Amino acid sequence: MYDAEFTDAQLLDQRISVDDTESIAIVESGTMFVSGHFVVPLPWKNGVNTGMANYASALSGMNSLKRRLSNDESLRFRYAQTMKMTMEKGYAVPVHEEQLQCDFHPRW
Repeated sequence: MYDAEFTDAQLLDQRISVDDTESIAIVESGTMFVSGHFVVPLPWKNGVNTGMANYASALSGMNSLKRRLSNDESLRFRYAQTMKMTMEKGYAVPVHEEQLQCDFHPRW
């Protein structure tokens, strides 16, 4: 799954950014297998506010991904294949309909 998450950096004919390098290092050094599940640290930048405003930040990131997927058919296909593989391996499960509607903004 790791390779699928970071293939964009490998596909580009450019060098990996400093932020990407730091994020990859955090994920590589902090990923653990605990009680039958992988625990992967979130690659936060130093000084990132993880308070109540992070819902808006997460939503903004999701909207950005949505735009990228709608504009790039190749990326959309790779993303769909990665999600399918992730679910087939049991790394993720579908969210139940009742869990999609919430009246509060949880921390992400």
